[in-house]
Amino acid sequence: MLRSLVLLVLSAAVGRADTLGDLAAKALGDKRKPGIGLVVGVLRDGKSTVRGFGKVATPRPDQVPGHDADGEPTDFRDFAAIEGCGALRSTADDLLKYAAANLGEADTPLKTSLADARTPRRDSSGSSRIGLFWVTMKLPKSEVEIVRHNGGTGGFRSMLLVCPEHKFAVVVLCHAEFGKRIDRLAIDLAVSFLPAK
Repeated sequence: MLRSLVLLVLSAAVGRADTLGDLAAKALGDKRKPGIGLVVGVLRDGKSTVRGFGKVATPRPDQVPGHDADGEPTDFRDFAAIEGCGALRSTADDLLKYAAANLGEADTPLKTSLADARTPRRDSSGSSRIGLFWVTMKLPKSEVEIVRHNGGTGGFRSMLLVCPEHKFAVVVLCHAEFGKRIDRLAIDLAVSFLPAK
């Protein structure tokens, strides 16, 4: 994530670039301050695209500062003992490879385990169901089912969404605690790219 935020890789858009930019600007919203940005990755039809929004200046990719919900810098947190809570670092490209494996587009001996982790085990809030760390739900005003997981630690927020039926995935990485706005961006992108049925 941190390297992607620094490099802000721009490549040819897969799909609707204007929609992507508009939705990213909406996610950054009125809390947009210099130094805050986000990275969006889309996997569609076997092709991936990663785009950066905003600017980040830092001498080292592993030192991109996090920001709180008001856009103010936070202390960098480095967890040596709890790797699942901030010590593991990924780029948008890393997460799109993981998404491709979850969509069955990458050959991996973990294929069965990945599918099992996504399998809903019980009902969650509303019509959502939960598996092993994955939430399954239908897109708003749609019959299309997605599987998603989000998270955040000390000034950072992320969301990974996959749609196995359409071999589609979105990843959003942000170095600010914009919580629901980042989740909403991923869901809005899925709605804009996927059919309603």
